[in-house]
Amino acid sequence: MKALLCSALISLVSPVFFVQAIPTPQSSGIKTIARDTATQLRGKRIADVDILVFRFADLLEQLEGAFYTQALAKFQDADYEAAGFSGAPAQQLEIIRGQEASHSAFLESAVESAGECPITCNFNFDAVLENVASVINVARTAEQIGTSAFAGSAHLIMDLSLRTRAVTILSDEARHNSILNLISNTGAPFPTSFDIALNANEALALVGPFIDGPCDAGIPPNPSLAITNEEPVTTGSLVTFSSTAFNSSSENLFCQIISGELLTAVSMPLSECTIPMEGVMGPAYIWVTADPEPLPNDVVARAMVEVVAGPALAFIDK
Repeated sequence: MKALLCSALISLVSPVFFVQAIPTPQSSGIKTIARDTATQLRGKRIADVDILVFRFADLLEQLEGAFYTQALAKFQDADYEAAGFSGAPAQQLEIIRGQEASHSAFLESAVESAGECPITCNFNFDAVLENVASVINVARTAEQIGTSAFAGSAHLIMDLSLRTRAVTILSDEARHNSILNLISNTGAPFPTSFDIALNANEALALVGPFIDGPCDAGIPPNPSLAITNEEPVTTGSLVTFSSTAFNSSSENLFCQIISGELLTAVSMPLSECTIPMEGVMGPAYIWVTADPEPLPNDVVARAMVEVVAGPALAFIDK
């Protein structure tokens, strides 16, 4: 219904305010902000790339909001306490859900102010809502992806006021990430001095398995990569993977591990993909490539590099 209404409204928008459809890029591989804040942009031509970034960011906010809504409907604080989690996790998730809704409302209002429609996506979390430990792990994962995605996309935003607002959302995502690291009982609240930025293709590879049905962000995702280890991955772990991008043979493929403190990836043959004993901590992203050359910890440079699949995300908790 919302999409139909938005389409109808666009037909009434003056051509002066209309922003042309965004071309699909070629790739290989707070408390509530009043909607009036975004309406200040009405009548101002917003760059196509800004619309593209905001739609992508809103997809991530929708995913987080949908996950928290489903998790809160199933588990309460008593369930978390019974499983050994402290700090009123359900209350914290409720606060985070409200802030994600505020982020989404702002992003969608900015898109609509340019005479464009936000995208609306559906998600399926059935496989990860089996118990509270899984809920905390997925929440932690979602907030880390959100932090990395905002960090990797903010530089693309042309409008300086929109870029500033996006950066304030980034800082909020980082706070969510920190509290969930604490609630997990396994991770330091801020384990590294630097976060890892992801480009949109990489972030979409991570959230793609949760998307249920059509959801065209206008950005092609990298092929997804799943870690198949039964036990949590830690230093010294041999990491195994599955992906539709390659078969069971790992010959001539390489794994590339990046954590926040590294300038380039640790690269090694895929069949020997082992978390180093030193230098890798906190969130670590892992790609599969056909080239042993270490990937740069730089979204601009990495966007020009071919990857086979990924990244996948592992938390190396010490």
